[in-house]
Amino acid sequence: MCTITCVRWIANAAARFNGTHGAVASQARRADCSRQAIYDQARKVQAAVATEYSGGPPREPLIREVEDLRRENTELRNRLDRAVEFPQAKQLEFAAVAHAMGLSLHQVAALLIVVLGEKAAPARSTIGRWVQAAGEAAGRVLKRLDAQCKALVLVACLDEIFFHRRPVLVGVEPKSMVWFLGKKANSLTGSAWADCLQAWDALQYVVADAGRPLQAGIARVQEQRRQDYQDPLASSLDVFHTKHEARKALTIDWNQVERDCEAFDQAEARLRKDQRHGINALPATMRARGAWKKLVQSFHRYEAVEAAWKQAEVALGVFRPDGRLNDRAWAQAQVAPALPQLVAGSPRMIAHPGLPQIRACGELPHPARHLMSLPARSGA
Repeated sequence: MCTITCVRWIANAAARFNGTHGAVASQARRADCSRQAIYDQARKVQAAVATEYSGGPPREPLIREVEDLRRENTELRNRLDRAVEFPQAKQLEFAAVAHAMGLSLHQVAALLIVVLGEKAAPARSTIGRWVQAAGEAAGRVLKRLDAQCKALVLVACLDEIFFHRRPVLVGVEPKSMVWFLGKKANSLTGSAWADCLQAWDALQYVVADAGRPLQAGIARVQEQRRQDYQDPLASSLDVFHTKHEARKALTIDWNQVERDCEAFDQAEARLRKDQRHGINALPATMRARGAWKKLVQSFHRYEAVEAAWKQAEVALGVFRPDGRLNDRAWAQAQVAPALPQLVAGSPRMIAHPGLPQIRACGELPHPARHLMSLPARSGA
């Protein structure tokens, strides 16, 4: 830090440039400094004066500019702590992950423009090449993982997803929620499904909807295993379609109740008409009594079947009514008491076209079989 005042510097410079012989030594004694210090200060004073009057920018604006630059540097350093580097490798990763999550190439490009700006953001064609290369690299890794994990996939939930009318065959292991199968198919056929399932020879149980191609593919695999004396492959409808078909069956039964009610109304109206006209009302009375008896029977049957299904339906949920996680033992305990009424109360619950799993009268209806026949290790 400078401890000599500017006035002293100017006096020392005056002694150096305009003083007589011995003036520098005299000024050094008065200023209590060395003669060399006076020479150095004189040069600095001369340079400062020359700079001030050399035609360059004034000192005050330069000082203000320096202060502004220091404040800007401070702000940039503070932002740097929160900044995220986004080099090309990171852009490639962002594009691949975003596209895998379902975003289109146009959407990925729009997001990159928001982050990088329109000039620095990659074009859509570039993003497409990145995504394709990432997909091919992931495919090579997945092939090796599939080979190592085949023995672990024992239960599978199967379905199709369509992209622009092109089917993608999908398989998910329900306990781990691993998507182990995802293959594009030129057409949705039983042979396409069979080819995909043949590779997963450790499968013990599959859950699927009632789609014909999917069921045909499962049937082919089951038949092939029987011919090769391999472990059998069990199959059933998924929970969603089980509930859907059960609701359809209950709707059919309720429609029967409504028809019986309409028949009773008509019989009762005919009875009143005969009574008004003085006609013998005995035949009409017998018809009305028969219609009423049929209505009561169908209504009680529907009530019993509906109550039994509501009791069995809770066994198909992930959680129990008390909020705890469902398990096989609890689900079986809920289904077992409802089975007799479901079997005896409504033929449609066991013979409905949407429940093809039932092969004989008295066999468990599918809403119950779904849980009763699951392999123990797959849970409820």
